[in-house]
Amino acid sequence: MQIISSPKQAARRPNVDDDVLLLRESQLFAGLTDVRRDDVCDLALMTTVERGALVYGPFDLPEVLYVVAQGTVRLFSADADGRQLTLAILDAGAVFGESALLGEGATGVVAEATERCRLYAIPADRLRAMIQRQPEIGVNLLLSVGSRLRRMQELSHELAYWNVHRRLAHQICLLAERYGRPTLSGDVMVARVFTHAELADMVGATRQTVSEGIATLMRLGILERRRRRIVVRDHPALAAFGTER
Repeated sequence: MQIISSPKQAARRPNVDDDVLLLRESQLFAGLTDVRRDDVCDLALMTTVERGALVYGPFDLPEVLYVVAQGTVRLFSADADGRQLTLAILDAGAVFGESALLGEGATGVVAEATERCRLYAIPADRLRAMIQRQPEIGVNLLLSVGSRLRRMQELSHELAYWNVHRRLAHQICLLAERYGRPTLSGDVMVARVFTHAELADMVGATRQTVSEGIATLMRLGILERRRRRIVVRDHPALAAFGTER
């Protein structure tokens, strides 16, 4: 497993205009118009992480803040038996590793590249200096982290009080909202492929239970599969699935 927890392991500075544009358009720099090219190049280092590699493990203390430039990173926790719970899926523009800036200890969270990723690694001391010059960056970081923390709190509530079918249906609704594309028939296709195992890790269930839930939803005509992708045919019915007492 590859672990990228130090800026020394980042490959190079971004020196291509497209790289700088991606960094400027990230959550971290949203709404800023005066981020100069030299500032960005001096601030960030770029590294490539292969699919399945760990950016950091549960007991690591990241020394940098990360911005996803390309690919997807999954944040998850695991118990002593190895069961995993996905806490967040981060696409291009998302930031993570904020414990480096906040001075926290190990959080028990694992960051894993679910596909080949390009990441910007921003050393904490450089980021602090830039926040002092441009406080809006600090506000953007708080908003981004706050949004993810709210979702984690919601997930904790769902795990405590919702049955598996309701959690599964709600998760598919969230994926359709985030990745959904309308089809010619008026349905909504989740543009990304998610396996039953991945869905199971998102809702705190076994793969078999998720497979049974998907099969039930398909039998009821609420979902179908097209080219391995989930298609939502009846959104109100999906939202209500599992809520019956």
